[in-house]
Amino acid sequence: MLCKIFLKSIGLIAFFLITIPVASFACGKVIHSEPSVKIEKISLVDLKKAIAEKIVTIVDCNSSECFAEGHITGAICNKGEDAVSKLPADKTAMVVCYCEDDKSASWKVGTVRLTKLGYTNIKLYEGGLKGWKEAGNTLEK
Repeated sequence: MLCKIFLKSIGLIAFFLITIPVASFACGKVIHSEPSVKIEKISLVDLKKAIAEKIVTIVDCNSSECFAEGHITGAICNKGEDAVSKLPADKTAMVVCYCEDDKSASWKVGTVRLTKLGYTNIKLYEGGLKGWKEAGNTLEK
């Protein structure tokens, strides 16, 4: 009897371990989080300096449609099929992610992806496209 109860308990545990993550994925909710990665912010001034010195790869973390409408000059689309091939071979090179504005969190997807690929010098330009345009900068299409 005790053995049957134990086996039923194991079965229920296995059921919940499988169904909860699958159901949460389907609902767009995240049950677990990625290992915490400290992402430093980069100012507009420092980003423009890094661009001028050609020491940065910029990753647009917005949708492909938004990227096509306009992005920071030289940025690569995080959603693009060939995005990984455009990243620097040096995993310690500076990579800056941005999204629409300081309220958007799509940059988190990009930073998690970059971290999984082994990049260690990831920064966030928090102003995003909105801050870039408000500062009088143009977008590339």
